[in-house]
Amino acid sequence: HDGFGVFELTAKDGDSMYAMSSDMPTLKFKMPLVAVSGLSLAVDASNDILSYNVLGQNSLGILKLFAESHGRILQQRALNKLQDTLSIKNYPDGILQLKLCASDAKILSKRLVFIDNHIGEQKWTVTTDQPSYDNGANVKLSIALKDNTNHPMNGDFSVCITDNSQYTVDNERDNIVSNLLLTSELKQSVWHAGWYFGANDEQHRQALDLLMMTSNNNYY
Repeated sequence: HDGFGVFELTAKDGDSMYAMSSDMPTLKFKMPLVAVSGLSLAVDASNDILSYNVLGQNSLGILKLFAESHGRILQQRALNKLQDTLSIKNYPDGILQLKLCASDAKILSKRLVFIDNHIGEQKWTVTTDQPSYDNGANVKLSIALKDNTNHPMNGDFSVCITDNSQYTVDNERDNIVSNLLLTSELKQSVWHAGWYFGANDEQHRQALDLLMMTSNNNYY
């Protein structure tokens, strides 16, 4: 989606690599040099469980993993095992930042993961007191918000009334949801930010994870 993709490449020490575009074969983009040391995080989040795997040779002793969201540390643990899981069931929606640190708190690797535990659970119902109105007539609206178990939800909300002929809905542009949970947390601009929240399917989840792997946020 929007130019993002993923592939696996096995590189060896001393390899010098570059990327080329089939549309512009004369242009070459030099790839970073192969690192013979260092650690990285491989992550997979699904069904309220986040699985992580520390890749590379660890010679630094006990490592620490920090899970942060919206500038707040949600969990930290010493890694007795380099491959394990975290429960993310009660984590807030939005960008989760995982930091792998040495015992002296030096950051060794970082990975962003998007958490979607509650998006789409709300059910809005808007009804009017009559099917049609004359020009200038008063309109009475009844608005109900329930969760996916059909229980009423509490909160503070605002309503904006616009002329339908004066407003065009663009589901791919940045909106309230994408801004609160995504674009406000990232340094770079996100093209078609609203698209990532258009559906909760494998295509959108994978595209959002690719965005996380190529992004940086404001807390690091």
